[in-house]
Amino acid sequence: MSRGTVSFGTVGCRLNQYETDQIKRAFVEKGYRIVPFDAPADVCVINTCTVTGRSDYRSRQLARRARRRNAGATVVVTGCYAQNQPEACGSIPAVDVVVGNARKLDLPDLLTRRNGCPRIVMDPLPRVFAEGPEVRGHPGGRTRAFLKIQDGCDQVCAYCAVRVARGRARSRPWVFIEREAQRAIETGYREIVLTGINLGSYGRDLPGGVSLAAVIERLASMPDIGRIRLSSVEPQEITDELVDIVTSHPKVCRHFHIPFQSGSDGVLRRMNRTYDAGQFEALVSRIAKLAPGSGLGADVMVGFPAESEADFRKTEELIRRLPMTYLHVFSYSPRVGTAAANFGGAVPGESKKARSLALRSLGQEKSLAFRTRSVGSSLRVLFETADQTGQLSGLSGNYIRVAVPGPEHLLNSFADVEVTDVTATAVKGKLVASEKKEAMAS
Repeated sequence: MSRGTVSFGTVGCRLNQYETDQIKRAFVEKGYRIVPFDAPADVCVINTCTVTGRSDYRSRQLARRARRRNAGATVVVTGCYAQNQPEACGSIPAVDVVVGNARKLDLPDLLTRRNGCPRIVMDPLPRVFAEGPEVRGHPGGRTRAFLKIQDGCDQVCAYCAVRVARGRARSRPWVFIEREAQRAIETGYREIVLTGINLGSYGRDLPGGVSLAAVIERLASMPDIGRIRLSSVEPQEITDELVDIVTSHPKVCRHFHIPFQSGSDGVLRRMNRTYDAGQFEALVSRIAKLAPGSGLGADVMVGFPAESEADFRKTEELIRRLPMTYLHVFSYSPRVGTAAANFGGAVPGESKKARSLALRSLGQEKSLAFRTRSVGSSLRVLFETADQTGQLSGLSGNYIRVAVPGPEHLLNSFADVEVTDVTATAVKGKLVASEKKEAMAS
């Protein structure tokens, strides 16, 4: 018998999307029926993010939207914003219950005891990896499954509230990773994306000296796995062993996404980052030399307290001379509970906006140049969607989205595509006949 309906809104990273799927599974196991976010529902769950001020704002927006659409629903806020600022979340008129990260997977049981459930539920964060309900329908869609292998972070970056919200770094034992990966393969997923808060720290809390590179190698040895992709990895965590397996193994996507943040050593020191601009440049250059054509993305922050125009120019110049293929640009916003929230030297909003626009423009230039270099080459593409005009769309291993005319039976399968045309917004190609396949490693 159904206990009612529940809808979900998610803000933030792939890890949040994965955990929303776990919460959905927990509700389904208790007899609830999942409905779209804007549909009438008895319970509305908002899984929040607090990486930037914009993330906080979007989380509040979703809570208010849920209340407008469902006046009589129980609106629950959980996730990192709820963890770090429970009182602020609880003060939103639209919100009924606030649940911290330690209890987010217990939401169905907490709501069953609604009359006895406190309005704000905050428990200590776990010190070991907490297994939740088995993820069946992965949030990556039909083709791509996100697989959480790590949580928490032991770094103390001055600007970051996520480590406060997530607790100490903790790794998922291999037996559970293997089981979920095998289930994803059997379900039909062709690509597995490894996710975590500080993915590169994987294994330090486990016996036996296991590492992220070792996990990739084990996964790649599974006979039916299509390919493996990494989500974000900190530059100081990218070991020679990790570079070697990502740039050489045929089942691993040649794609690194690296939180770079700044090209100014002074800014990096104030951020409490544990590398300098020269080390980042050497790392990216080595990857590009070992595997030309690799996807190389970066997170960059502008407007950190006391960032001067000269500091910004160092960042811009470093990006310009490196073979980056895309950028994610963020403007600094003070985060509750972080050291930088008390720093002086706030950068004016107009300066932050101008710097952000300049780097976004540079990122677009880099992306276009990278994609243009692929014209005439062959990429191995995993097709994900088809539109009404007969165009298939999919991603290459080196993170280029390609559109080709082709039959729908190629969805959720790999094919070699020759890139024929590149514009500012699209990459077009044609399927390579099987007898002519000479796909480049990407």
